[in-house]
Amino acid sequence: MGLMGVWRRFGILSNKIVVLMFLGRGLLQALFIRRLVSFAEGALQSIIVSFEDLPML
Repeated sequence: MGLMGVWRRFGILSNKIVVLMFLGRGLLQALFIRRLVSFAEGALQSIIVSFEDLPML
């Protein structure tokens, strides 16, 4: 009983750690993607502005 209880407790703890790591990685990826998207949007806007500045052919 004692060994099984310790093993079960350790299993629950390791599951929580895995879930926390997964959530943390997801959060980091979300922040990175958001930064990447905002950078891409800024680059797109500057490209569009430079195209608008060109005389129409």
